[in-house]
Amino acid sequence: MDLAGKTKALRQNNVMNTCSEIRLLAVLLALPCVPILARTGFAEPPAGFQRTVLNSQEFDELVGVEPMGDGRILIWERGGRVFVSDPDGNVNPTPFLDIQEEVLDWRDHGMLGLAVDPDFLENGYVYLLYAVDPHHLHEFGTPAYDPDTTWTHRATIGRLARYQATAQSGFAETDPSTRTILIGATIDTGLPIVHQSHSAGDLFFGTDGSLLLTHGDSANYHAVDGGGNVPDGYVIEALKNGILKPIEDVGAFRAQMIDSMCGKVLRIDPATGEGLSSNPFYDSAEPDSPRSRVWSLGLRNPFRCSVLPGSGSSDPADGNPGTIAISDVGWFLREENSTVDYAGANLGWPLWEGFDNVTGYWFHDTRHPLALNPLAGFGCPGNFRFRDLIQEERPDGRLFANPCDAPWIEAESMDGNALDLDRDLAGSTGFGSMSFDGNGDEYLVFELRDIGAESTIMRIRYTLDNNTDATLQLQRNGIDQELLSIPASPCPDCWRLYEVEIALPNDVNEIRLQNISADGLNIDRLEFSHIAFTPIPEGIPTFVHHRPDVDWYHLGPQYARVAGYDEGVPVPVLLQSADSPVDSESFMGNCAGGSGAISDESWPAEYRGIFFSDVYFSWLRVMQFDQDGNPIRIRNFDNAAGSTVDMAYDEATNNLYVVRWGHSPLVRYSTNILPPCIGDFNLDRLVDGADLGRFISAWGTPKGDLNRDGTTNGIDLGLLLSNWGLCDP
Repeated sequence: MDLAGKTKALRQNNVMNTCSEIRLLAVLLALPCVPILARTGFAEPPAGFQRTVLNSQEFDELVGVEPMGDGRILIWERGGRVFVSDPDGNVNPTPFLDIQEEVLDWRDHGMLGLAVDPDFLENGYVYLLYAVDPHHLHEFGTPAYDPDTTWTHRATIGRLARYQATAQSGFAETDPSTRTILIGATIDTGLPIVHQSHSAGDLFFGTDGSLLLTHGDSANYHAVDGGGNVPDGYVIEALKNGILKPIEDVGAFRAQMIDSMCGKVLRIDPATGEGLSSNPFYDSAEPDSPRSRVWSLGLRNPFRCSVLPGSGSSDPADGNPGTIAISDVGWFLREENSTVDYAGANLGWPLWEGFDNVTGYWFHDTRHPLALNPLAGFGCPGNFRFRDLIQEERPDGRLFANPCDAPWIEAESMDGNALDLDRDLAGSTGFGSMSFDGNGDEYLVFELRDIGAESTIMRIRYTLDNNTDATLQLQRNGIDQELLSIPASPCPDCWRLYEVEIALPNDVNEIRLQNISADGLNIDRLEFSHIAFTPIPEGIPTFVHHRPDVDWYHLGPQYARVAGYDEGVPVPVLLQSADSPVDSESFMGNCAGGSGAISDESWPAEYRGIFFSDVYFSWLRVMQFDQDGNPIRIRNFDNAAGSTVDMAYDEATNNLYVVRWGHSPLVRYSTNILPPCIGDFNLDRLVDGADLGRFISAWGTPKGDLNRDGTTNGIDLGLLLSNWGLCDP
């Protein structure tokens, strides 16, 4: 995430520049005044909720909050200090932990991730994810080390460490001697950081006790980065010091490599830091390798995540840590929020941003250094391109063919007339697509040799950005065969397949597609059902793009979109349109922020789900799902929440805590909606054994506190028993 203020003025004003200066200024200059006012307006959370600023003291860039399990919360600063707070924001001035010496608190780097163990109140374990100060990385333990020195503009690593809080302190302080490094014990085993942003992000537990963490692509955020020593990057130094392997020198395409930890959600054993055997690419010979740890890939800057309530297994061997909601910070146009419910999901970056292909990266044609093509030679390159190994969903299923022996013919390789090669429209499989502009003289001629079939199913892969269908005349061997009516595409880069059966009577056949009325038609290739082909080898992973649940636009509130289908073709659907599968008003934003999950029955049902935010536009929304995990509704929760960088729901107090960048950073959302009678925890209008079970599980915590004295004890038990039976408030 572009986390730090990027100019002195921004830092002095406590403004969080979560995206590039250019993007932020463009938004300020381009937007109408109404959305800007909405950021600083007088909006309130829904009726029944109260937003309370808990502590107005000046923290040094607070970035996170995590419940401890007993009503207390941990809050932490980007620079490496962690504090304990009670539910009302009273902070213990003695740090829970302080590792400022080790943390690189510069630009968008710092200590951004923290998680407490599910059994924290028994074992005291807490986990930290942070960027390491290069001076500490290189000089600690030598005479040259100075704890007051920080090196910037250098390559470094992200590190995951575990500490243990002491039972003697009531788990309010940690013992520094318990420090255990799980990832990044040495310079060549850490999370590579070779740019000024997009590094170590979030840290959280799955339902099965596995520990998950996110790491950005560590690529240039200003321009297309296909490798090399890009501006504001430190690739040469990283290669020299072993921070980056030579195969990882592919820029943002590291996000597509399972042998790199960049651009990933990683899943590990919290005891060892090794990958789990139920991970999709686990290698038993190297359990601590990147591929053994990878859970999801294709991410740009996955800053905050949460787990969908009610999902997941309790057994790590099942490979089901729960459905993970991922807020991924976008590039120039779109932010996105996705849910991942299976191993090995590929969210597409840098070939996709949200639902859209990214032209600059698509036509960069970067080759995967480890994906060797067995057909190499005689004009066939030695390695597959990254875009050869991932495709959009197809109505007829996956088709991963070796481009050197494929069941299709690229349109740009054929003869034609008055057509242009279009390399602005991404998503084509060759060098581009052939574009029709409406000139009646336009045509494409495809020659098929040694067919070996009397007929074939021919599929035209195309996109048509038009409100009307296109008409082509199909000629076979110089004979007018039929007119083809090509349906318009549901979006400019939604590639479709038009299917027609044709006869092939000769050893050599000529197929001519003549423009009749085809303005806006782009043809990528012709596919043929009868042609044998060489698939991409099984040992090379291939992927279908995992689309986001929702993406939102930087420059207009009407362009938020959700995932949908049009006759089997995956398409983005505008919110508030008649075809939208999700009920929501539309919205805009500039930088995906915090993420949190709420399923507690004490919280109003219409606001249970996955909360997500936009840092710059200061809103907080909740997405709700059906029983199959499909998003069905997005509600606005608070349009003036502030620049939310983290959030967490505490089941011990029924409070939602939010950390926002700048002044008064710690905020609590509480509900005034009480059970219909004392002791009716499940709100079924009956105080019975089900409520007693929940009460007993809350003993000694604020969770079952009926008399509001701060803890659940015998007095509360008496209140519950006195209300036993039917509830009549």
